Amino acid sequence: MIFTKPKLLIIGLLLVGIMGCDSVTSSFTDGYSENPNNPTTAPADKIFTAGQVATVTFLETHGARKGSMWAQYFSGEDRQYSSIYSYTVTASDASSDWFLAYTRGLTNLRLARDKYQDRNVVPANQVAATKMLEAMLMGQVTALWGDVPYTEAINADSIAQPAYDSQADVYADVIDLLDDAITTFSNNSSVAIANDVTTLNGNTSKWLKVAYTLKARYLMHTGNATAAATAASNGIDANDGSGDMMMPHGNQQGRNQNLYYNFTVVQRAGYLAADRSHSRQMLINGNNSKTDETDRLNYFYDGTNLNNSGFAADTESFPIVTYMENELIKAQIEAAKGTTTGDNNAITALNNTRDYLDNKFGTTNYDDLALTDFQAGGAYAGTSIPQHVRNWSYLGLIGQIEGFNYVRRIDYNVDGLSPVQGSQFPQRFLYPQSERNTNENVPSPAPGLFDKTPVNS
Repeated sequence: MIFTKPKLLIIGLLLVGIMGCDSVTSSFTDGYSENPNNPTTAPADKIFTAGQVATVTFLETHGARKGSMWAQYFSGEDRQYSSIYSYTVTASDASSDWFLAYTRGLTNLRLARDKYQDRNVVPANQVAATKMLEAMLMGQVTALWGDVPYTEAINADSIAQPAYDSQADVYADVIDLLDDAITTFSNNSSVAIANDVTTLNGNTSKWLKVAYTLKARYLMHTGNATAAATAASNGIDANDGSGDMMMPHGNQQGRNQNLYYNFTVVQRAGYLAADRSHSRQMLINGNNSKTDETDRLNYFYDGTNLNNSGFAADTESFPIVTYMENELIKAQIEAAKGTTTGDNNAITALNNTRDYLDNKFGTTNYDDLALTDFQAGGAYAGTSIPQHVRNWSYLGLIGQIEGFNYVRRIDYNVDGLSPVQGSQFPQRFLYPQSERNTNENVPSPAPGLFDKTPVNS
């Protein structure tokens, strides 16, 4: 019987445990079902950082590589990249791009904005920064896919299958977001933007100029050159690159490496190269009495590979929005006027980009151009100013999604550019299979690779 009391004690403790479970269970289990590596919420600043990183990742990874192959900046030389380069692509190929844009990018930017707006004192510039980044992201999404979910997007709790907005409506919303950001930044230029992961380091005056350049970019997409010219006149104006929005990188694998380096050196060596790059060949053939392209050629290309000590170096910053793009927009608008004044203005903008390249490479490779350079005996005799602007703009966007947007907008009218195979150029990204499987609102029949988006039709 020596076990009687202990048995009674155990039974008593169990009864206490059972009867008092409502009061004691929570004290024992609180926190044990929570995974610290899978948080359900976070502070606004952390979510803002996540939104920025996702947006830049969208601009710098597979979508940029794919668009750059179709613009023939680079060539696909192995496995699926060889197929993509030659226009054999499936709907599944775009799933990662779509996921990055909506789940990682747009969702986090919206969440950050909501959290900022819930504060007792709303940080106006932080809210405006989320709007500018959302505009930058969704402007590229609609440029690549055409009609896309937007007004009903990322509301899975209430809208499982979001409707598709027309491309024109998405662009209009993008411009509205940029206008809101521009107004806020203008009114609060002395207040820094916190947790800026780009090279602008929170300088609101620089963010303001980037917002204007983005506005000019997307107005050009929609063919509104007059409004784009006004926006570009207020855009990035530092020809030394100090006003460029760039994504800085480092040498820590899996953390901060340049994503072109990570792909071409670490992850998928041999997939992406420049064996058949049209832009590389243009740079090789681009030297004359006014222009020496040696340094720009060597920055992007190491023989028939991407230069992993230049553009694709592990620590090299990636261009998001630049002075180069802003001045190219000006040149495009002026050259299209077909007047002597327009030609002179286009040449001024071109010379600004040439100064920018000299500043970037520390060279004197690019002498100023004049009207006479496009006349008999000139360095560019036989090439019209509008055609030279098209060629130069093409070369100014190597490696960026915006380069693919540009060549589609001008019907691939770049000297010597022809389809890799067949007689048609790619015109869009395909709607991903994951979206087709889950959203009955996907346009039907789904447009194909060679079907132009509405703004380019």
